[in-house]
Amino acid sequence: MTTLKIDGKKLTDWNSFHSEFKSELNFPDYY
Repeated sequence: MTTLKIDGKKLTDWNSFHSEFKSELNFPDYY
């Protein structure tokens, strides 16, 4: 497992969480 370093202050909602998650892991936009 890769430890993600995501700034919790930017995670204001589920959409912002997915945006940060995708930017960290370079996921395609399939959420």
